[in-house]
Amino acid sequence: MDKVPKQYRFIDFSDWARPLAIAIARQLLPLGIHPVVVTIAFLGLGIWAYFLILQSVYWLAGLLVLIKNVLDSVDGSLARLRGKPSLVGRYADSIADAILNTLWIYALYKICGNGWLAGTVWFFLHIEVTAMNYFFVIYRHLTGGDRTSKPLEFKRPKEGIAVPFWFLYVLYYGWQDLLIHVLVKVFPYLQRIAKDKNLLSILSLWGLGVHMLLLGLLLIIGKPCLFLPIELLGSVVWLVALFLIPLIKFRKA
Repeated sequence: MDKVPKQYRFIDFSDWARPLAIAIARQLLPLGIHPVVVTIAFLGLGIWAYFLILQSVYWLAGLLVLIKNVLDSVDGSLARLRGKPSLVGRYADSIADAILNTLWIYALYKICGNGWLAGTVWFFLHIEVTAMNYFFVIYRHLTGGDRTSKPLEFKRPKEGIAVPFWFLYVLYYGWQDLLIHVLVKVFPYLQRIAKDKNLLSILSLWGLGVHMLLLGLLLIIGKPCLFLPIELLGSVVWLVALFLIPLIKFRKA
């Protein structure tokens, strides 16, 4: 059920929707709904939110962004409840996130202007999310957790049905995974992040769930254009933190 064994769990601030997602997944389990159906559902809601942003129906778009974020945790929780996490689900979930993150930032560019700012935010948002995923996946492997994901996904899967999804994943995320991997090779001390749950907790303060929570709330209050400058400022803080937090040594209990 959990991505890591109980004794290795940590507070993942970006995964704020997980408790509600688990409750929903438990209700869906007896219905035999496939996790990928949930992925398709949140993709559809996210695309709807994109058009609503362009139409300035911000409150409903924000609500859909928040619902999407919950469903984004439901598919994985449902797969683990069924005891059948799959590569198709793993890649499909990431591809859906890629589509929606790009669409939403493009929508903000259309209504707020400033393509340079929107492009910079798009770049850093994906690098931040990729870094969190990279370190967390290694942490899961080191602690005997779920091994469906790998830090680098360049090896073609054996399951034929997963290949098209894998190809799309590598096409979009491959360079991002490789960038973080090279960064860790150049600065080896960054490896500490993948071995310390306290460091992972700190890094999760600016994870995908937090980005989407911020976007959803700003849309609901009718201030979507604040998202881009706040994200840019947060990205600068995150970049500094990425290189500084591995230097922190926590006292073991």
